[in-house]
Amino acid sequence: MSDTTTDKIEKAIDQAAQTVAVEVGKLASLSNSSPNGEPIGIDNLLTVPVKITVEVGRTRLTLAELVKL
Repeated sequence: MSDTTTDKIEKAIDQAAQTVAVEVGKLASLSNSSPNGEPIGIDNLLTVPVKITVEVGRTRLTLAELVKL
């Protein structure tokens, strides 16, 4: 690459980096209260669908199917 091409690429990267908006949030402190409600357990989590992208393709699996891999 010539210097002018490199300069153009670097300038484009700098411009793109300047347009990215970053927001920093602060979470509120958690209280020391007791948990309420029923625990959901791992069995209920195993039915949650999770989107996974693999280099050779895409598929939709539940957590239980993912754990079996």
